[in-house]
Amino acid sequence: MLATPNQLDVGKVADKFLRATTTAKQSGTFNYLLIPNDMKDGTYRYVFAMSFGNASTPYHFGVVSMARLEPDDPRLSRWQRAEAAALRAYKLIIKSVARVAGFPDLRRCVLDFPRSLDELDLKSAEFCPPDRNALVNARILKAEERVAGCAYVAERGYLGDVQKAL
Repeated sequence: MLATPNQLDVGKVADKFLRATTTAKQSGTFNYLLIPNDMKDGTYRYVFAMSFGNASTPYHFGVVSMARLEPDDPRLSRWQRAEAAALRAYKLIIKSVARVAGFPDLRRCVLDFPRSLDELDLKSAEFCPPDRNALVNARILKAEERVAGCAYVAERGYLGDVQKAL
């Protein structure tokens, strides 16, 4: 499954994930595999994540590499590093959900394509209001976000409250 001596081939990983899981093949579901390994695609030196499927396929899934998403700044606490990595992964996954659901290729807010960690960190973690409204109307996103599930979907800073409680 290697593309280079240190990187996995994202296409091979995705193929194995799709073959190994039945939920990835269920219509209307979105499934993401997060891996610790660095990944490569044929045209890029590395990829943070890659999505598969589209509005006309029965499957919607993606693979996210955490290798480059985890901060290595020793000044950050373990919780701060985990929160930064989770937010980076969230931004990639939420963009992917919109794309594989058939949302137009717009380059704004969370839909912007990051070419580096700095760009990923600077981009919004939210859909622009017109995009969010369109996704809610298409029943891709829920109109009301809830606390259950991903902390970043629920509300900004929720993970910090969990951290304080621990």
